[in-house]
Amino acid sequence: MTEDTTDKARKAFCVVALISFLLPWIVIISCQIYFGRASEIRDFPAHLFESGYNFFFLAVMNATPFVILAVAARLLLKAGQERQRWRGRLAGLGTAAACDMALSLFAQIGVWSSVFNPKTHASLAGLGIYIEFWAALAILPVGYLLGWAAGRSF
Repeated sequence: MTEDTTDKARKAFCVVALISFLLPWIVIISCQIYFGRASEIRDFPAHLFESGYNFFFLAVMNATPFVILAVAARLLLKAGQERQRWRGRLAGLGTAAACDMALSLFAQIGVWSSVFNPKTHASLAGLGIYIEFWAALAILPVGYLLGWAAGRSF
């Protein structure tokens, strides 16, 4: 593949990592608005590093699998590779990113809707953040292999 195409693909994975970093904050603010707690948005900057909230740490945890994908894209997508190998690797990385983004989005919505509109024990929602983190890491190789196989076969 050409150098320009390879650079665009690498940059796309960096953009996905940035979006994944912002995703928990977008979901938190959206849930606050949806459940009628928009007045709590003004406290959001204070909760970034506050004990018991630490929204910054949650964003870093959410972005970790996507940063791994961005580094993998940097290492795996090189100019001058044969087309089928490059396409298989790109499909694998893209599928892994899509699977992780879907998991992250649905898990974040589930956790934060439970926190801001508790119908069950809201402290269990905090456990969902950690489960989502480990599940996203576990899905990376599975998503990559599925996408890689599909990319190599077509």
